[in-house]
Amino acid sequence: MMMKKQKNITYVVVSLALLSIAPFRNALADETHMWPVLTDVQADSKGEYATVTWTTIPVTLTEAELDSVGCNMHTLVIDCNMSIFNRVDKDKFGINRDGTNKTNIAVINAPPGASSRFTWRMIFSVNTFTPGTKTIRSPNYTLNSSCYRIALIGRESLNGGWPTDYPWATIDRFTYVPPGIAPVNSAECIGTPPDNEWCAPETQSLNFDFGEITASDIQTVRRSRDIVIKCTSDMKFKLNLQQQNETPNSISLSNGMKALFKVEGADLTESIHQGIDGLITLPLTASLTGDADSTGPFEGSGVIGISYP
Repeated sequence: MMMKKQKNITYVVVSLALLSIAPFRNALADETHMWPVLTDVQADSKGEYATVTWTTIPVTLTEAELDSVGCNMHTLVIDCNMSIFNRVDKDKFGINRDGTNKTNIAVINAPPGASSRFTWRMIFSVNTFTPGTKTIRSPNYTLNSSCYRIALIGRESLNGGWPTDYPWATIDRFTYVPPGIAPVNSAECIGTPPDNEWCAPETQSLNFDFGEITASDIQTVRRSRDIVIKCTSDMKFKLNLQQQNETPNSISLSNGMKALFKVEGADLTESIHQGIDGLITLPLTASLTGDADSTGPFEGSGVIGISYP
């Protein structure tokens, strides 16, 4: 009897801490909420079923961002859907399509009296997002060799035919993510591994402690940590920050800056790694960019996952 090798975890939690000196900003009005990001997708060999898993990451929004539109709804239906979207390259008949498939995983209710302009403040005030998993089915379109994202979609967008009326190239026009989060059709998304094979991180968490630094240190300071990856065969994989930020390879920090990540000296999104049937170790380096808009201790966190080129 053949034994299938089992995963233990599918993503790494990355956290950063630093002290910096910069002009003061009153950050008391900002709010931090949890937002879901996909961490793993497993599809069957026929591509009809896929099991998707997601966790949550903290997202900090300013007063203006909280009052910006989070989802446009139909005037008669005051709710939106949290959905998982995947790119459709072809259907089961082999016809190539630039389309987007979607699966609703939750109804996002608006508070009483909300208009069709559903703000992020309203969304987070009545909805608590938690980690989860769901098996989806698509008998007409291929679910393997695809890539996946998660976002809100308003009922006003549900009048067309999927997937042809909603191509992946323009799906960001119909979907909603909080300010700073990468849109659905951004370059990096969760992909499916080859049938019965996978790579997964052995490392469960990484902490980059920058200690106490001054404003003059910001452009030169670096911190490095090793990440250990286990694969079931000699296969290629990539590391990516899951829909973390509109700036590729970065994590937003609570003082307005960003932490940029490189692996083996190259950007995450540009690096393809060769796995083995066993463990490999990769050096991950964080640097700081941008201007700090407050002083004191600051932090940020994100999720690094595996995708397949």
